[in-house]
Amino acid sequence: MRRIVHALVLVAAYTAYVRIGQDMVEARIGPGPGKGVGALVVFGLILGVGLFVVAKLRPRDVGWRADNLARDLALGVAGAAVLAVGLIGILAAFRGVQPADVIAGVIDTPLRARLMFLGIGLGAALAEETLFRGYLQPALAGAVGIAGGIALTATVFAVSHLQFAPIALGAKLFSGLVFGLLRGRDRSLVAPATAHVLYWVTFGWV
Repeated sequence: MRRIVHALVLVAAYTAYVRIGQDMVEARIGPGPGKGVGALVVFGLILGVGLFVVAKLRPRDVGWRADNLARDLALGVAGAAVLAVGLIGILAAFRGVQPADVIAGVIDTPLRARLMFLGIGLGAALAEETLFRGYLQPALAGAVGIAGGIALTATVFAVSHLQFAPIALGAKLFSGLVFGLLRGRDRSLVAPATAHVLYWVTFGWV
């Protein structure tokens, strides 16, 4: 239980800063320096101190391993494909968006925007997969079983984005479930992180 509480405290700190505090910092000191401050807060304080100093864990302990790199990369690519199909299906079913229009928008995305998505995706995948699938999911799974741990982590992940419109919340929940399944009981975080980055690079949000 202590680990669950600690994980939820770190999730709350991450959510408060990234979803609310980041914009305030960037408005005060500018986007460039603000992103630098954000990296220090997220990776230096929340993950570095909160996870690796206070909890005395190593990156390997939360799933950053390359034991079966080829398999995990392949799983990540497959997971990204599932996410893409799911997103297109959600947009088609609930917003009436034609799949061809979504694909055309992806193809027409300028290179500069694509590179920006890559940078954001790498940061989001590293932080969120470490925190949610690397730390919270195993803690919850230890209390309620792997299926419950995946479902509860996906729910916390969805809510942490603070986007409560039904379609947005449903899309985040779906992506959280896919990331959780890729992590499984104790697979490397390479698989969900790969899917996370590829989805961001493709669509520009997760």
